[in-house]
Amino acid sequence: TDSTNELKGWQIEYEFMRPNQTGCGFITHGLHGIIRSPGAPDNDYGNDLECIWDIQVPPGYVIHMHFKMMDIEKSKDCTNDSLTIYEEHHGRGWSPNQYYYFIFDKSEMHSPYCDISTPPDKKTESNRIRVNFTTNEAVVGRGFELEYKAVCGGVFQLSHGVLTSPHYPSHLPNEDIECEYYIDPEVPEGQTQVVTIAINDVQLSETMVEYRRDPCASDYLQVMDVVRKAVIYTYCPFEKGGEQANLSFSVKGPIGVKLVSNQTYSGGDKKLVRGFKISWALNRCGGEFSLNSVSTGYSTSFYSPGYPLDYHDELDCSWVFKTNEDRVFSVKIKKLDIENEDNCGMDRLEIHNGDNETNASLVGKYCGHSAPSSRIYVMNSKMLVRFVTDHSQSHSGFLMEVTATLGPEAGCGGTLEATGDWNT
Repeated sequence: TDSTNELKGWQIEYEFMRPNQTGCGFITHGLHGIIRSPGAPDNDYGNDLECIWDIQVPPGYVIHMHFKMMDIEKSKDCTNDSLTIYEEHHGRGWSPNQYYYFIFDKSEMHSPYCDISTPPDKKTESNRIRVNFTTNEAVVGRGFELEYKAVCGGVFQLSHGVLTSPHYPSHLPNEDIECEYYIDPEVPEGQTQVVTIAINDVQLSETMVEYRRDPCASDYLQVMDVVRKAVIYTYCPFEKGGEQANLSFSVKGPIGVKLVSNQTYSGGDKKLVRGFKISWALNRCGGEFSLNSVSTGYSTSFYSPGYPLDYHDELDCSWVFKTNEDRVFSVKIKKLDIENEDNCGMDRLEIHNGDNETNASLVGKYCGHSAPSSRIYVMNSKMLVRFVTDHSQSHSGFLMEVTATLGPEAGCGGTLEATGDWNT
């Protein structure tokens, strides 16, 4: 561009594909389609095939797969002929509490198929998959036929992630949609699940529909505590204005998110609003930290589940810290906001010398609203930190820094006994 007129510019919509999509593999960015093995559904596939289909749907969608037929040579662990689906997970964003930035790019391999029975429908957690069909030189069959389409909503079980509405941030589709998202990160057995989410951006249409749509008269976004079956936030743009952002919530258990949008005019497929963007993170209520090498680090910060949002009732979280035998732990409690009570009998933060309560001695018990001014030292290569809450008051919790520093076994500090003789 030069220094004179300013106009709207340009926009291109594109799609990658091979000229003949009935062949052995292709790449597509389409909203729906059908994948077939060569010859399917009427003829057998050939030997020694290596077919790859890459499917990517627009942001804000996941992929729903419906198997119309399957006839693939059956073998143990599908070592002969097989159909394998790889789900590509890509995510990056700030954690809901803004304390760290997460990035992940990984490929998840689903269990391969090799059977004559048609598998049940499957829905992904991401918007991109790779379908790999391989055959050997022996027995053949009629293969498979798979129909896929882009849908919104779904179940999300990664520890971190970003949710967006369809086509975010370009537009919302100008059609009636109802998207339900179920955020349910996997946690180790015995640990309590605490999930935080942040509404990073939301812009929905303020146009009222012809009929009342409970609970709003126009498009809306809703956040739910699934276990308690309670709505914790509803955004109605007609009542609150067209945009809102920077809201955070913490829930003990899975979180539900619901988007309802309607067709507001005829003659176009886009609504000129961005939609929404939400980030989520699983907060650790218990677990293990290893501070024992340059690669893993000798220092870490951690906090009560959901910090700085109020912690939840009836928590009992235990974290075990381990380091090399020649190191000990130095703890600095940076923030402390825990229900105050004599002897910390209600909610409390405990630090123990050792890795479990049966063989560990209590170093200190903390509550109240002021962090200790000095560092706390645990003269052991193992340390237990426990956070316990009851069912009454809730506050923001704690933020602490733990460092594995050199200890007496490495000649750093220790106990000296004074005698009548000179010692070094």
